[in-house]
Amino acid sequence: MKWVIHKGKHRPAFWWLQLALWFNKKVMEKEVKFFFSTKYYLEGEDHADHNKLFGIGYFPGHHRESARFGWRYDQLGNRFILSAYCYVDGLRIMKDLCAVVANKPYIMRIEKYAGHYRFTVSDKVEKRTIGMYHIDYRHKKKLGFRLGLFFGGNQPAPVKLTIEIKKSHG
Repeated sequence: MKWVIHKGKHRPAFWWLQLALWFNKKVMEKEVKFFFSTKYYLEGEDHADHNKLFGIGYFPGHHRESARFGWRYDQLGNRFILSAYCYVDGLRIMKDLCAVVANKPYIMRIEKYAGHYRFTVSDKVEKRTIGMYHIDYRHKKKLGFRLGLFFGGNQPAPVKLTIEIKKSHG
C-alpha cells in the first residue's frame, strides 16, 4: 500500500489502519519502497531525526519497549538511511543499518529472539542482505501492537511524502 504523509503532518491519513494487536509473534517483515517524492530537507539538527517506518511496541507504551525501523533522507548522498530504532527499558537505541535508493524495493525484517531483536534489510532485486544488526532487550512481554509510519521527531513533514509499505512475499 502506498502511504502518503502530507506536508505539515506527522502521520498518513488513515494511519490507524496500520494498527493491530501483536501476540507472541516472532517475525515482522515488509517490502518497502521509497520514491523520489520522499526526499526532503529540514534545517539544522532536525535533519538528522529518525522517522519511523514500521515495527512493534509493547504495552503500556512504545517509548518504554519497542522495536522498529527508522529512516531519514541523506541529501548529500542522495539516499535514504535505514536504522534499527528501539526502546529498551525506556532507553532509546538507534543504529544505522544501510543506505538505500529511491524506486527500488527492499525487504525489511524484525525478528524477536529470546533476549534480542535482529533487524535485517535485503535488496529484493539483487537478493542479498545489505544491513543487519542485533539489539538486546530484557522484557518478557508477549502482547504488543504494530507501529506504523510516522515522520519526525518534532518537525512535521516539510513536503508531501510517499512510501510504499506492503506485505513481503520474500
